[in-house]
Amino acid sequence: MNQIRQYARGYSVYSVALFLLLVACAEHVEEGDTSVVNGLVAEVYATSLTKTEWFSLEVGSGSMIKVIVNKDLGEFTPSHLRSHMITGQPVEVTFIKKQNGEGTIVAVSVRDYE
Repeated sequence: MNQIRQYARGYSVYSVALFLLLVACAEHVEEGDTSVVNGLVAEVYATSLTKTEWFSLEVGSGSMIKVIVNKDLGEFTPSHLRSHMITGQPVEVTFIKKQNGEGTIVAVSVRDYE
């Protein structure tokens, strides 16, 4: 009887872990696929020398979009983004659009636009 309880407890923990994994994957899928946009960096907000919180990108017809940064963008530190802003060299941003009612744009990666 003790072995059955141990097995049931282990099975329950495994089931909960699997459920949480599936929920996490489902949330990622709901956010949609990645998109790409290019434009000129207009403003950069950083919390340190290495951490960009967000930046504004001027796209196509002069409209502005705010790009949230939730991860390390490699060589695209705040100072690198600011150098693009000063020189007018465009960047290409791969992003996802969060389904949070506001359509928040979150950067997946940034690279030089050629």
